[in-house]
Amino acid sequence: MDAKVPARSGKLWNRVFVLCMLVSGLSALSNGMLAPALPIYVESLGRGTDIAGTIVAIATFLSMFGRGLSGGWSDKTSRKTIILVSLACSTGAYILFIFAKNMPMLLIAKCLQGVSNGIITTVLCTIAYDTLPPELMGSGIGMFALANSLAQCVSPALGTYFAKNELYVPLFLLSAVASALSFLVLLTIPVPLTMKAQAWQEAKKNGTATRRGFHISDYICRSALPAGFMLLLSGIIHAAITNYLAHCGLSRGISSVAIFFTINSVVLVVSRPLCGQIADKKHIGWLIIPGYITMGVACLLVALAHSIVPVIISAVLYGFGFGATMSINQVWAIRSAGPEQRSTANSTFYVGGDVGLALGAYVAGALAAAVNYTIMYEIIAAVCVLSALCFIVYVIFKGKTDRGLTPEVWTDRE
Repeated sequence: MDAKVPARSGKLWNRVFVLCMLVSGLSALSNGMLAPALPIYVESLGRGTDIAGTIVAIATFLSMFGRGLSGGWSDKTSRKTIILVSLACSTGAYILFIFAKNMPMLLIAKCLQGVSNGIITTVLCTIAYDTLPPELMGSGIGMFALANSLAQCVSPALGTYFAKNELYVPLFLLSAVASALSFLVLLTIPVPLTMKAQAWQEAKKNGTATRRGFHISDYICRSALPAGFMLLLSGIIHAAITNYLAHCGLSRGISSVAIFFTINSVVLVVSRPLCGQIADKKHIGWLIIPGYITMGVACLLVALAHSIVPVIISAVLYGFGFGATMSINQVWAIRSAGPEQRSTANSTFYVGGDVGLALGAYVAGALAAAVNYTIMYEIIAAVCVLSALCFIVYVIFKGKTDRGLTPEVWTDRE
């Protein structure tokens, strides 16, 4: 299944990279349609939104656990096999939703889908990044995110349309078809075995292979932890926006607040590739610090907004800020680890984001209930400033030893 040839092509738009983008977009389309439809589907079965929330929470936890393990697995074994199995499970999960008429079956289907999606997103981007030349890694990460961003522009609207019209079977079938197409596309992608996997296979042939016990370093990349922590902070901020902005707007009589997400998606599509190009030439601090400050200003505008104009301005600012911090933190994680631990670095990075999203949803909800949306978003704006300060402090004390902060040093090591 895996090609034992070097994957690096020397250019950005190579065949493997483009096909990985296609698989990423199809997978994101499936997942994005399910997310808004699931609570409505659960309600149609006579259950409350609290049940839907419980199902999603359990699935998210298991997804985070699977994502954390997948990085270590894919650095030591066949990445292609792992992702093919995950895509097959994902396709099966969407089909299972058609027959899931009770809560246990729904929980099984959602957990299977959630774990598979977590593994797919972690391992797939590693396959794509392995084809990129070092001097274009930032641009590549920014471009690769386009597939997900474009899918997120249309998938929530599609999922909501199907759910509101009670077209659940077509929704699940369409998601299954998109996932199955991803499987077929991936079959055509040559994926080289990692150096660790090749060494293990050679050892088995020679009869010298020995089982290694559990080591936490196989699943957590220490050099990627700072970037993962920064993504955790971004996750807290993002959860407050995505989970509570609509309700905040409606409580203030801003009926068209949904335009925030449309504008935000468009700005993300533009900003991520641009930020990636800048990261190929400059220290990442040139983007991360302005990114968090811009997000903080956007949160302050939301805190004070009582009309649609501040919401629109905040959407533009937040789209740039989140696009910069998300993409560039990942560039940082990948650079800090190097190619031999790239998948483990990705999983460490994404787990940080998962923890932040879960923590942010809980903390922001508790703050909104205890005080009000104005104070809650002012506190979230303070978290943005704190994030920028954390990065500045890290650079002051560790900047000279972290090889992932600047492109020149990292390009030399490859």
